[in-house]
Amino acid sequence: MEESAIKKGFASLKDGHEYDNLYQSALCRAKADWLIGINASRVFSLQSGKTLSVGRVQSPTLAMLTERQKRISGFVKEKYHIVRLDLGNGITAQSERIPGADEAEQMQTACSPHFIDLRHT
Repeated sequence: MEESAIKKGFASLKDGHEYDNLYQSALCRAKADWLIGINASRVFSLQSGKTLSVGRVQSPTLAMLTERQKRISGFVKEKYHIVRLDLGNGITAQSERIPGADEAEQMQTACSPHFIDLRHT
């Protein structure tokens, strides 16, 4: 908040109507918070017999966390191989994950002049 910035702001004031859409969106969020947050929390708490909190931001965030936890719980470890190449001048290249050892070894053979290593992970 420097004086020059404040003077510049006052020198280029905009008509308040340019911000009507921002006002309307804020009002909509406030109403959604009230409708969903207060009312839905009350309904779900009464239906479940325990205190539950529901909200416009909270509910989708919880859904994202739940989905992420499902993916973590369902994770299956897979073996893969990576071929790295030395292209000179400190430049290296690395393959994407290759599921089969035979395919990785074929790539290694095709690139043998530049081959560094084949990692089995």
